[in-house]
Amino acid sequence: MRLHRILAGIAVAGLALGSAWYVREVAPASALLRADPNAVPQNADLMRFAVGRGETAFRAACAGCHGAEAAGDPHYGAPNLADADWLYGTGTPAEIERTITYGIRSHHPKAWNLAAMPAYARPVPLQGQNFPPLTPPEIADVVAYVASLSGGQADPTAIADGADLFTGKAGCFDCHAADARGDAGVGAPDLTDKAWLYGDSSRAAIMETVAYGRQGVCPAQVGSLTPTEIREAALYVYALGKGK
Repeated sequence: MRLHRILAGIAVAGLALGSAWYVREVAPASALLRADPNAVPQNADLMRFAVGRGETAFRAACAGCHGAEAAGDPHYGAPNLADADWLYGTGTPAEIERTITYGIRSHHPKAWNLAAMPAYARPVPLQGQNFPPLTPPEIADVVAYVASLSGGQADPTAIADGADLFTGKAGCFDCHAADARGDAGVGAPDLTDKAWLYGDSSRAAIMETVAYGRQGVCPAQVGSLTPTEIREAALYVYALGKGK
């Protein structure tokens, strides 16, 4: 009889623990996956659950490039994810989730594959595109113009010539727009602000980009992270940018 009572007590305790685990972990994860990702930030409890677990997924899959604090690495073109500057889209949870899921130039058919930066110092700046190469003086003028957009000083003639190349022969406006403010629809960065994807605002860093191009890659996490982990990581990144 005593053994029966002990076994019954163990069973009750097990059910209680199982019930608590279900309420604490399984039910919120299921609700998170069923929810509209853009609506989750309005649900404080669900958001807290997602962000708390999303940091683990982020550190496992994303921190290798973006850093443990998500501040990015301009040497490799890994953007800072803790600010409010967004390269692809406007920073909604759904857009971040898409990037984490399919990547950027990851060879996944649903990845972001547009806005590769041509290498204007090479005979063929970008395979498959009709961008003409630029001479060294022309590259220097484009660099002067781009540097001036964020407050850099340069010869006025070089800036004017660079502006003509930017909106004309070089075709830079096609991705970055005529006002150089970029296009988040294709991942072309704003060249007028202080956020730099590669390097810094120095002439040398801009020269490297214009002359030799940039085609950074973000790996697709579909198949590596579960759908729940991807959503949690996306909401964690969203929270880092303070939802802006």
